[in-house]
Amino acid sequence: MRTAIPDKRDLDLGVVLVMDFVNQVMPGEEGRVRAMFSRPGAYARLKGFLEQAGQLEAWYAFENRAMRRAILEWCEEEGILLKDIPDFESD
Repeated sequence: MRTAIPDKRDLDLGVVLVMDFVNQVMPGEEGRVRAMFSRPGAYARLKGFLEQAGQLEAWYAFENRAMRRAILEWCEEEGILLKDIPDFESD
């Protein structure tokens, strides 16, 4: 049986990851960002806020690094070897 590759929800890369980013890159904005997640449409508001702050590309890079790390950890846990795939070599 094949195991489906998890998505970011499965890897628990939601609001916690957003708050990690804000803590590191935009200290002092935690309350504002946390409030965005109190109702539907939070990610659209977050992306608009980050774009206005000039941090949208930084967010995408941060999210991609976290996703890559989480997928590599998942693969290791599942016994999936990625050493023969150059794009997935460990950092």
